[in-house]
Amino acid sequence: MRVAELEKLAGQMIFCGIAGEDTDPQIREMVESGRVGGLVLMGRNSKNSDRVQNMVERLQARSPHGLFVGIDQEGGRVMRLREDRFLLPSAREMAAWPEKELFEQPYLVAQRMNEIGINVNFAPVIDVDSNPANPVIGDRSFGNNADEVWRCAAIYADAVRRGRVLPCFKHFPGHGDTDRDSHLELPFVRHDAQRLSAVELAPFAAAVAWGAEMIMTAHVVFETLDPEYPATLSEKIISGLLRERMGYKGIVISDDLEMKAVAERYDSDEIAFRLLSAGVDMALCCNSYETALNLHRALVRQIEKGRVPLEYMERSVARIRKVKEKWRIGVH
Repeated sequence: MRVAELEKLAGQMIFCGIAGEDTDPQIREMVESGRVGGLVLMGRNSKNSDRVQNMVERLQARSPHGLFVGIDQEGGRVMRLREDRFLLPSAREMAAWPEKELFEQPYLVAQRMNEIGINVNFAPVIDVDSNPANPVIGDRSFGNNADEVWRCAAIYADAVRRGRVLPCFKHFPGHGDTDRDSHLELPFVRHDAQRLSAVELAPFAAAVAWGAEMIMTAHVVFETLDPEYPATLSEKIISGLLRERMGYKGIVISDDLEMKAVAERYDSDEIAFRLLSAGVDMALCCNSYETALNLHRALVRQIEKGRVPLEYMERSVARIRKVKEKWRIGVH
């Protein structure tokens, strides 16, 4: 395969942030050259929804294969769009709502997100909030019972999907029982297989059966499943557990690869090798163009050097294209 074609394949796997509130020459060039398959909007990009819409429309028009445009609009403390019409309370608060309201409010917000060009919501959180000392999940979860978490998440996700936004379930295989924040350090979960199946994995198994099309990984080491690598970089967890044992066919996207749990332990080549080997389809880099471009080059190198078969990348791109085609992303 020619280098240019390989670079475009690798580009579909890159999901990156935008530096400011408007487009700049570097992101325009990355989009036009096909080195980006998705864009994530952060608070710095989302202060004004009209500007978001204009920016997204311009970048979508420049993309040769269409862009996922994702955002964290969970509700509560994790929302990038802060205008009143996009606001939701925390998952914990929504869990107390009647089912009708739990559907209607996220549905209306998703419709408004769709209107400004956002097609992915990095929500719902389906981590079970089983550790009161957890510094990062807490009220982002629908509760401390796996069945209740899934009951609420299913309604929320159905509302988002019916509002024409793709829900992304997170953080597989479960970030709820950690006492460390993976933005800052590497957490560990040491439960046995029986406990993991009953609590952490149960909402994700339900999401797979529901028809989830995008699942985000956790930068957490699950010692029973893989004592060496965090889930994001683990072939045993992503390929072995999620894909083979649980039967998941959709897109796997990493959590932000600039988080210290991963970024301080592995270089770009090791991350690229592990992502491809594990079966992770999209690499999320929320802040730095340099990180995204380095990772893009590293993905290409893994194939060029024969460290990973080309078919691994082709499988990931096929999954990405399938979802984009279904959601008519890239249809101008």
